Amino acid sequence: MTAKAKTPPAKITINVLDDRKPPTEEKGKGAKTSKVAHAVDEVGNRVGSQAARINAVMTKKPQTVADIAKASKLGVPRVISHMRYLVGRKLVEESKDGFALK
Repeated sequence: MTAKAKTPPAKITINVLDDRKPPTEEKGKGAKTSKVAHAVDEVGNRVGSQAARINAVMTKKPQTVADIAKASKLGVPRVISHMRYLVGRKLVEESKDGFALK
């Protein structure tokens, strides 16, 4: 029986493209670094978020939760939750026909 020479495992290198800014120097304990402001829609929700998708399909004509969910391609519970948020901010009215922008 001949012994085979063990070969060490090949080194794996991973190239990570990191486009983040290098860390800034802290100016003191608790000093905040500047953060990038994200784009927001008319309501103040981050562009590309589920909330922004719901806002995009809202109209002044009343729509049911099911219609909004289908148009935004989100679930009914998520739409109901966001409608509560919008009603609380007085941006949307709820009627027997559904929800509509004010």
